[in-house]
Amino acid sequence: MKFITLLILSFLISTTVHSAMVADYQFNNNLTSTVVGANDLVDLGPGAYQNTTVNGQNTTVFSFNEGEGLQLDTNGLVSDVYTIIFLVAIDDNSGYVKLADFINLTQDTGLYNSDGNYGIYDIAFGAGVVINNNQYHQIIMTRDASKVINGYVDSQLQFNFTDSSDESVVSGANLLHFFRDDNTTGNSENSAGRVARITIFDEALSFAQINSFNGVTPAIIPTLSSYLLIGLFLLIGLFGITAVRKHS
Repeated sequence: MKFITLLILSFLISTTVHSAMVADYQFNNNLTSTVVGANDLVDLGPGAYQNTTVNGQNTTVFSFNEGEGLQLDTNGLVSDVYTIIFLVAIDDNSGYVKLADFINLTQDTGLYNSDGNYGIYDIAFGAGVVINNNQYHQIIMTRDASKVINGYVDSQLQFNFTDSSDESVVSGANLLHFFRDDNTTGNSENSAGRVARITIFDEALSFAQINSFNGVTPAIIPTLSSYLLIGLFLLIGLFGITAVRKHS
């Protein structure tokens, strides 16, 4: 019994070294996260809820108008290391369309669509059209502790660079904006659209974890430290069993 308990404990400890989902918005007629502790999204609209088909499944999505979108207070959730995943369809992919803003709408930098290309202005963009009009895409951005940023569309890497200037750190205002352009360009680079889900993690997910993301928490992929912890607790369990046998 002690051995089984130790096995369970070792597994639980090993999983804590992995990324945690800190916010998950599924837009079931509300802007509340299914993960307890995250603030509600703020509607900059008004937007509206509608039923539609996303990836072959009937679901409720949040529809936003051009120049409106959503705001999130990330205080206590994330700042400089994170993963953001959102499932969204935009109506017009022509020109620049801001998808996410990290600096409280005070600078032009941010996550953009640009004629169907995906990237961060004005640092790095992918090559080729990957964002299509009125089509749901899984848009992903990761930022790790080394300031390395990766951007994916539908699990395909589109850009990669080191954010040495910290332009993608969530600002001191702790505000993330989605689908709302900054004030520098007069909130003119945007599009109406619909979002089915926004999920935020407090670590930069690996490609393998991103590739496993299908609307649930990414598969746990043990790191070396995880294996060491598991091995340590297995040894403790074995020594415990040996000690019990000798005592008896």
